Amino acid sequence: MDDSFSSVPMKKNKMSSFLICTALAAELCLLADYGLMFSAVYTPMRGFLLICAGILISSVLLVQWNSKAAGWLLIVLTAAVCAVCVCLQLFYQKSQSDEFLKNMKYHETNSEKEELFSGKKVLLLVPHQDDDLNVLCGVIDEYLHYGSDLTVAFMTNGDYNGNGEVRIREALALYDSLGMPEDHVVFLGYGDRLGTEEYHIYNAPSDEIIPSHIGKTETYAIESHPPFRMAHSYTRKNLYTDMKDLILSVRPDVIFCVDYDLHIDHRACSMMFEKVMGDILHSEPDYSPEVYKGFAYSTAWGAEHDFFSLNIKATSDIYHNNMTIQTPPMYRWEERIRFPVKAGTLARTLQASEQYRELLFYQSQGEEKHGAAIINGDRVFWKRSTDSVCREATLSASSGDPMCLNDFMLLDSRNILDQNHDPFDGIWSPKENDMEKTVTVHLNASCPICEIVLYDNPDADSNILNAEIQFDDGSILETGPLDASGAPSRFVVDTGGSISSFRVELTATEGHQPGLTEIEAFCERQEPKPGFLKIMDRNGNFAYDYIIDSRGKQSFLLYSNGSIPELDAEAYEVQCDDVPGCKAKIHDGFLYIECKRGQSCTVKIRIEESGLSDTILVQNPTILKRIGIVLSQKLELIKTEDYELLHFPQIIEKLTA
Repeated sequence: MDDSFSSVPMKKNKMSSFLICTALAAELCLLADYGLMFSAVYTPMRGFLLICAGILISSVLLVQWNSKAAGWLLIVLTAAVCAVCVCLQLFYQKSQSDEFLKNMKYHETNSEKEELFSGKKVLLLVPHQDDDLNVLCGVIDEYLHYGSDLTVAFMTNGDYNGNGEVRIREALALYDSLGMPEDHVVFLGYGDRLGTEEYHIYNAPSDEIIPSHIGKTETYAIESHPPFRMAHSYTRKNLYTDMKDLILSVRPDVIFCVDYDLHIDHRACSMMFEKVMGDILHSEPDYSPEVYKGFAYSTAWGAEHDFFSLNIKATSDIYHNNMTIQTPPMYRWEERIRFPVKAGTLARTLQASEQYRELLFYQSQGEEKHGAAIINGDRVFWKRSTDSVCREATLSASSGDPMCLNDFMLLDSRNILDQNHDPFDGIWSPKENDMEKTVTVHLNASCPICEIVLYDNPDADSNILNAEIQFDDGSILETGPLDASGAPSRFVVDTGGSISSFRVELTATEGHQPGLTEIEAFCERQEPKPGFLKIMDRNGNFAYDYIIDSRGKQSFLLYSNGSIPELDAEAYEVQCDDVPGCKAKIHDGFLYIECKRGQSCTVKIRIEESGLSDTILVQNPTILKRIGIVLSQKLELIKTEDYELLHFPQIIEKLTA
C-alpha cells in the first residue's frame, strides 16, 4: 500500500524533470540558432543538427541534474533571454530613427570626377524596368550630379505577367525622384519574353508579327507617356529599327548596355544592340561612342550578398560567384572597367542608403530584396572598341562567310530560346577541306597599323592554336594560341609604314569549328586617357568614407580607368587634415594612412602632372561605435533574411487573431 502511494509523486517528479529539461534544451537550441544567424552561418542541415543537439542536451540533463537545478537554470536563462531580446528590439527601433540613419550614411567628399561624369550624353539601354539599377545603380546618380545628359531606355515593358503599366509608372517615379526630365525616360514598348513556341522575336522572320504573352501586338506605354514609336507592330524589323533610330536620335557619347546572361530578353537586348551598333559604325564613319557592356545578374541581382561590412565592398568576381549566370566566360575579370559610385548614395545599413531607396521604387519586382547584392562600391563593365579601322573594311576569305568579322558582334544565336544552344553562330570558320584557311582585310584607307586584336571562337573545344598575320608591306606576325574563351587576343604591330591590307591565315587549329568572331585593327595603341583616380584598399575595395583598421594604420593603392604614374612621392601630392594623430604619406608603392582612435580626417591624393585627384574620409571609431555598427548590420541582416527575431508585435498579433 505504501509503495503504491509513493510511486505517484515519483512519476510526477520524473515528468516534471523531463518537461523542465526539455524546455531548457529547446531554449538552448533556440539561442544557438540565433547565434548562428548573427554569425552569418547557415546551412540546410542547421535545423536537423539543432534537433539532435536538443535531444542530446535533454538526455544529459535528465541523467545528471535534478528538476530543481534545471528549473532554476530555466528561469534564469529565460529572464536573460527576454532581457537581451528587449534590448535588441529597443536598439533596432533606435537604429531606424532619422538621426541614426543619417550617421550611417557615407559622407560625400566631393571627389573630382568631372572628367569622367560631366558634359556627357549618356544612353543606358536595358531590357526591363529594374535592369537599369542592376546595371548602373549609383553611377546614374553621378552622371546626374555632374550635369550630364542621361537617357534611360527600356526595350520591353516587362509585362509577361500583365503588370507592364505598373512597371512603367515605377520607372517614371524613380527618375522623377532623381530630377531627370521625363522625356529622357524612353520605352520602346515591346512585350516581355516576346516569342512563339518556335522562336523569340530576335530570331523571328523580319516582318512576322509576334503576339506577346498578354495578347499585345503593338508597342505601348501609358497615356501620359507614349512609347518611342506608337503602335509599332511587334516584328523583328521594327525592334531593330526602333533601337537604331533611338541611338541615332540621342547620338550619345557613352552607351551602357546589358550583356548576354541567363534571361532571354537580356540575351536578345545584348545581341540586337550589337547588331544595330555594328550597322551604325559602318554607316556613320564619324561616330565612335564609348560602349560599355555589363551584367544585370552576375554582378548585381544574383551576386553575392556582401553589403554588410564596415566598408563597402567591390563587385565580386563573377567567375567565383556561386550563381553562374554569364555564358560563355568571354571576358577577363582583370580587364573590367570599374566605375565609382556616388559616395552620398552609400551607407552602412540598407535603410540609410539612397541606392536602397531607389530599389524600393521597383516594388513589383521585389528589387529591394536584392539590395545587399546590388549595392557595391563600384560598377563593373567591359569596354567595346568602336574605332577599329576594320569597321569600314572590305573582307574576303578562302572559304566561309567573313562578313561577321567586322559586325561588332561577339556572340550570335540562331535560337536563343534553346538554353542548350551556345551562341556561337556568328563565327567565320573556313571549310574543312580549305587548304588556305585565310581571311583578307582590305582597309578603306591605308594607315600605320600598331595593334591587331583577334577574337577566337568562344567554344572551348574549337580553338586557333596559331595564326599568321601577313601585312601588305611584307611583314609577318605569328600569334601563337588565341584566348580559348573568346576574350580579345592583342598583338602589338610595328610595320614601320602605312598598311592598306592584311591577311590572317589559320596555321594550326583544333576542334570541329575553329574560327574567329571579330578582327580589329588600330592605328593608335589602345591606352585610354584616365578619367578619374580612386583610392582603394589592398583588397581592391574603393574607399569613400572608410573605417580604418582599429590599430589606426592601413595601406592603400590607387585605381584609374587609364594609365597613371606609379605610386611614388614625386608623382603625387598627398594632403591630410591637420588633426592630432592623423597623417598620410606615400612609401614603398603604397599610400599609408594613420588615424588615432576616435579621430577622423580627410585625405586627398593628386597626380601632379594631370591634376586628377581623389578625396576620402578616414575614421577610426571607438570600439563601442564599431560594435554599434556591426550590431545594427547584423540585426538588419536578420530582418532582411525574413527571420522573426524582431517581429514580436506581429507574432503576438498572429497568435491572438
